Amino acid sequence: MQAKQQIITPAYVSLMDEHSRPQKEERHLKTGDRNTQFASLQRKLEYLENVHHDEKRAHLLELDRIKAELDRHRKVHKDQADKMALLKKQHDVADARNQEMRKSSLADQSELKSLRHKIRMVEQERDQLTGKHTEISDLKRALHSAEAKRREENQEKDRKLAETQKLLSMEKQKLATVESRLDELKRSADAAEKASLVSQRNLKQRLEDTEAKARDAESTKETVRVDLEATNDSLLEQVERLNSTLKTVAEEYGRLAASSVAAATHRLVKSECTALRLKVARLERKLANSDDQVSELVSLIRQCQENEVLLKSRLRDEEARLKWTSAANSLDNSYKQNISSDDSLIQAVDAILSDMHRFKLSVQEDMLSIANGSSAFYKLQRNELLYCYQAAECSLGECEAQLDKLEGKVEGSHAVQARLASDLESLRDVNVKLESEKMEHAQRATTSNAEVIVLNQKLAAAATKAKADIGRSNELLAQERMVSQRLQVSAQQSKMAEEGLKAEMEEMMLELEDAGRYREAYEQLVKEVESLVDRNALAEEEADKLSRFNAMILGHHNPTQRILYVDRIRRELAEVKQRLVTCTRERDTALSDNGSLTAELAMFKSVAIPRDAKPRTLITRVTRVPLAPRGIDTNLPTSDEESFDLLAAHLPQITEGEMTLDEIM
Repeated sequence: MQAKQQIITPAYVSLMDEHSRPQKEERHLKTGDRNTQFASLQRKLEYLENVHHDEKRAHLLELDRIKAELDRHRKVHKDQADKMALLKKQHDVADARNQEMRKSSLADQSELKSLRHKIRMVEQERDQLTGKHTEISDLKRALHSAEAKRREENQEKDRKLAETQKLLSMEKQKLATVESRLDELKRSADAAEKASLVSQRNLKQRLEDTEAKARDAESTKETVRVDLEATNDSLLEQVERLNSTLKTVAEEYGRLAASSVAAATHRLVKSECTALRLKVARLERKLANSDDQVSELVSLIRQCQENEVLLKSRLRDEEARLKWTSAANSLDNSYKQNISSDDSLIQAVDAILSDMHRFKLSVQEDMLSIANGSSAFYKLQRNELLYCYQAAECSLGECEAQLDKLEGKVEGSHAVQARLASDLESLRDVNVKLESEKMEHAQRATTSNAEVIVLNQKLAAAATKAKADIGRSNELLAQERMVSQRLQVSAQQSKMAEEGLKAEMEEMMLELEDAGRYREAYEQLVKEVESLVDRNALAEEEADKLSRFNAMILGHHNPTQRILYVDRIRRELAEVKQRLVTCTRERDTALSDNGSLTAELAMFKSVAIPRDAKPRTLITRVTRVPLAPRGIDTNLPTSDEESFDLLAAHLPQITEGEMTLDEIM
């Protein structure tokens, strides 16, 4: 059996081989197809894995880029939030600083107003000092003229008194000699009667001529006196008119100062206007920056949307490719078990792609929410900037309107100031004309005084001639009876002259009382000058306060205020100091002139000073002999000091401190 089996086996095998060859070929074909399909699927799988790796790598890169972009946006948002907080803090600090600056500016404005008021008061006091100096000079001139007139009248009266006293003494001597020789000359008187009558007629004619000349001189003197009084009255009226015009000018100047606007407020409004304009420019720039940021954000959103569209298109391509692969896989139903792994891979790929899609959608939603939040933030910021811009425009319009009003007021004040300056120039011209007229009147008075002196000299020469004729008539000794009658007549005339001199003395006493009124006015002026000296000291104290205020401003920490106020206040202080120096110099000169005038007046008036020690003048001084006993004048004050005390008791008391409006005017 084993041999049979050994013999049958090869044949059976060959036969089986022949029978199974086509099946093997079919199997080989099927295995080859499977291998090719597997290789193609493996290649597709590798391609899909490569695509998946590339997509995953691209997705990771895109995710990293989106994360970086998100971090950058978050950082930008955080920086913007920090900037907003910092800007809010800076805005609060700026508001607080602005309030402090406003308070300091208000305080500075009040200080400047007070300083301007004080400077205005100092200027008014200086103007009053100048007016008082002019009035003092006018009063000095009037006093000089009155003193000169009084001196001339006193000299004339002294001369007349001396002449009459000499005549009386000579006549008394002649009467004594005539009475002793009357008995001796009675015999020769009848013989020389005719010659004495002729000489008497000649002497009467000469006396009438001299009396006519004396009357003419007296009339000219009276006319000159009337003219001088008229000129003095006219000058006083002109001085009153000038005082009234000065009052009106002072009132207009005060009204102008009250209605005018301070230069500091004008500059402050200008600076606020420029600051508001700069603020508006900054807000416009911020608005433009916000618009640019919004446009950049819109472009970024558009780019994100384009990237999303690109990703969606690529996702559609991948889905189409997967559909194609799924269709190719569905054709091969016989190899479903073999490609079950491929289906799992495809499902895994689909799950990964769906996860990627969901992640992309979530990222896009986050980006959209961020974009919406940033757009809402920028809209709010833009609305705030628009509101600030509108508020700044409104405040700028109000500031411009206020500037226009202030410029109109300043122009009006400049016009009023120009008109007042023209009025002041016209008043100065009128004052110059009045001074020239006054000088002309003074020259006329001097010429009239010279003429009066010449007439007095002529009258003295005529009197000497008359005395010589009387001496010759006395030497003739021809008419003792007529001489005695003439002596009696001359004695009566001397008595009448003495009565006239007494009347003139009473007139002189009245004139001395008028001079006392002038002295009272002079003392009042002296007291006013002393009050002005006190006010000058007060002004110096105010200048010291201003210097301390200047030092406070120099020590201020804000450089803008130091730039705005220090130089101007320094210039104003320098001007005020210069004015105070000029006022003090004028006051010192006035006081020195006053002292010299009072000393000279005291020397003229004093009885204790001898005649030789008194100051020299062009007019000859003659000692005056008292006309009556000294017991008559016992009721009068004995010294100048007592008279001054009596006058000072009736003067109005000058209170210290600020002057009233009546005292200023």
